[in-house]
Amino acid sequence: MSHKLRPIMTEPMHAGRRRAPSALRVLTAVAILASILTLITPGADRLDASAATGGQASRYVAISPERVLDTRYPGFGVTRDGDGDTLSLDPLTPAVIAAAGVDPLAVKAVAINLTITEPIAPSWLKSFPFGLATSDDVSTSAVNNRIANETIANFSIVPVGTNGRISIQSLRSSHIVVDVQGVFEGSTSSRAGRFVPLDVPTRITDTRQTRVPVPANGQLVIDLSSVVDEGASAALINMVATETQGSGFLTVHPGGKVPNSSNLNYTGVAHTIAGSAIARLRPDGTTTISVSNNATHIVVDVIGWMTGEMTGDSETTSSSSGLYVPVSPERHYDSRPEEVPIGSSALAPRTSRSLQIAGKLSVPATGVLGVATNLTMTNTDGPGYLVMYPKEPMPDPYSSVNSMFANHSIANHAIARLHNGKLSVYSMGRSDFIVDVSGYFLDGTTTPPRTTKRQPTTPPTAPSTPTGVTQPPADNDYEYLLEATGSNAQYGAYQRNGRKYYGWTPC
Repeated sequence: MSHKLRPIMTEPMHAGRRRAPSALRVLTAVAILASILTLITPGADRLDASAATGGQASRYVAISPERVLDTRYPGFGVTRDGDGDTLSLDPLTPAVIAAAGVDPLAVKAVAINLTITEPIAPSWLKSFPFGLATSDDVSTSAVNNRIANETIANFSIVPVGTNGRISIQSLRSSHIVVDVQGVFEGSTSSRAGRFVPLDVPTRITDTRQTRVPVPANGQLVIDLSSVVDEGASAALINMVATETQGSGFLTVHPGGKVPNSSNLNYTGVAHTIAGSAIARLRPDGTTTISVSNNATHIVVDVIGWMTGEMTGDSETTSSSSGLYVPVSPERHYDSRPEEVPIGSSALAPRTSRSLQIAGKLSVPATGVLGVATNLTMTNTDGPGYLVMYPKEPMPDPYSSVNSMFANHSIANHAIARLHNGKLSVYSMGRSDFIVDVSGYFLDGTTTPPRTTKRQPTTPPTAPSTPTGVTQPPADNDYEYLLEATGSNAQYGAYQRNGRKYYGWTPC
């Protein structure tokens, strides 16, 4: 297929505001001042450290997306007048747990779509487990924007920390939107929720072939039955909105009512933007992409799928192959010469570089099928793209992340199969690139890391809580109320407007 059909440009986006989020009933947001770091933060000098099991094995449970945070609505999230803010939230809301049908104490990680919107300046977001790391310990970035008031999103798999919470840090004051796509439940052997990679990523849909874009408020049903097993629960896809006719966003869902969520946003006319998702599938192997208020062409590549309980009329074989082990995000490679490894260099046009991943940092030397990564291209010389792949020949047509202009910094989540513990990155134009790893998939040849449930813990004590006060302060110095829901309901000592809170955090 011609390279002309390959998406080669990306443009950041406006997050969709389809309706007020239902998740406001359960959210808690704690603001903590954190230090300001560089735009794409450098990795620690640990590339030759001995490998360790960074987490516990888990299986994936796909859900129809649930919005759990949108700080554009009053009373929730980071302030608009400060930099370096960090918030923590519980993504395992009652709606998420009900949809997944799992014990929240058995959840090891969450699959989220993370959007930065209305930033006051060039910025980035970090995502990491609450209580298990600080922002200074995390050398990776999940989302980057290049200018003020730019909106851009990225898929991310984040291990949950203390109380099942995750933390998100913004370099500059910005709004943040979080949509949960699924959860990883602890398991050492499972029939469903195991990753099966395709040998080569496969292009399943390209509406440019028909010259008919998906219209505003329209839907595109994607049939993946030709590339995934019967009974697959979800598919790992890379999608592109291209030749857009205005601003809008895409929502991936199993069909029916369109959920209040977005996976990919685009801004303006004739823009192209790529993003990843683990799309829940209907029993017939289809999923749906809904378009908001402006038409766009859509390209979909399939990387692999998640097994289901049944294949045809038979139960799927239980195995550890394809189970996921989340780790606290870590930087494995940065081509910029001043970063680790020192003295590296950008990729020249139409060249590739092989990277050793297995045996580095938290990724074991053996037993690894593939890795979940965040692939960033930066210091670009113009429009171009990167391709992450296991071995030659390079898949074509396919792209993992795309740039639109010179000096563009943009990232996309990429799940990649390893070959002999390595993966390769190809660049169409000159570009630096960064590989951050958030977990790995087992190949079934080694004993999975042991899985245990988290223990319930007492909610964190809010600082400076006045003695004997039965109502939270009403002034704006105490905006971050800690709502007593779920496992925290028993601690609801304070009430306001019919809701209970166990404390508040002064800002």
